[in-house]
Amino acid sequence: LRGNAAGGACVLLSAEAGGGKTSLLAAAARRAGSDAQWLWGACEPMLSPQPLGPLIDLLDRLPPSIGAAVRAGRHTPEVLAGMLELLHDSRQPVVLAIDDVQWADGATLDLLRYLGRRIEGTRALLVLSYRSESLAGDHPLQGVLGSLPARSCLRLQLAPLSRSAVAELAHRAGRSAHGVHEATQGNPFFVTELLAGDAQTLPAS
Repeated sequence: LRGNAAGGACVLLSAEAGGGKTSLLAAAARRAGSDAQWLWGACEPMLSPQPLGPLIDLLDRLPPSIGAAVRAGRHTPEVLAGMLELLHDSRQPVVLAIDDVQWADGATLDLLRYLGRRIEGTRALLVLSYRSESLAGDHPLQGVLGSLPARSCLRLQLAPLSRSAVAELAHRAGRSAHGVHEATQGNPFFVTELLAGDAQTLPAS
């Protein structure tokens, strides 16, 4: 994963639930190794969400002033400017990955809009993953995604696994592929869970 020629960029990664978004990001982070600084946070479907929720995962990686604001639940201009400065002034390329942004709180959506519209002036990659089936036309995330500069955005839609891919996974697991694709429709999570469990019972997961 690399920024565009002008500087930083956004990657908008979408798939259905269980479609492999988080697994792909984890593999990309491992492959990047020490070539980039990875900052990874996740949104949760909380009934009373904490402002800037995904930054809680990054508290030990953030400047003290930003960390204090996140702990106190304060959504301030200093947080917006501080996060942009963090992406801009790092000595090495930064990947800020926010997983499951369909559940992002309002303060997080404001932050992502702010960073995304300025990402070209950094050496950073802003990666937003979300469940495609969760975005109705009036979902707040739609407005954020639509406001990002098209020239600095790469949209990746993960497709379900093909029949041949499912057959290969079944072969590796020492299992028959018969009926697996039909039962799972190629959803990576369903496929791996089905192949990992007892062939005679439905996995509890």
